[in-house]
Amino acid sequence: MGYLLKSTASETLMSMLRAAMRGEAAISGAMAARILEEFGRLARGSLSSAQEDTPALTTRERELLRLVADGAMDKEIATELSISLSTVKTHVRSILAKLRSTSRHQAAASAVQKGLIARPGQGDVPREK
Repeated sequence: MGYLLKSTASETLMSMLRAAMRGEAAISGAMAARILEEFGRLARGSLSSAQEDTPALTTRERELLRLVADGAMDKEIATELSISLSTVKTHVRSILAKLRSTSRHQAAASAVQKGLIARPGQGDVPREK
């Protein structure tokens, strides 16, 4: 297997094919440079994302997360917010993704820590910044 650019010169292509036949990874220098550049860009992007103080949660997501933090189950949340169970599940998935959490409890704890929602039993959802 290997990767090459359309513009790869025929001599380079033949060299890469010979390397592939020997079981070596075939990758052109130009492609390697592009891959390294992309990895660097992604690493810089993930660093800046990790440094963000506050993920962008909608007002509804904050309301829902506040109920999750209070221990409400999906059906209770649906009733409280007058939305369908399916909509609750969609919001929960979105919240987990935005907060990079693997569980509802982890998302609620993260949101409290970041000041996105008040601690359980301490009032309403904070206003968006």
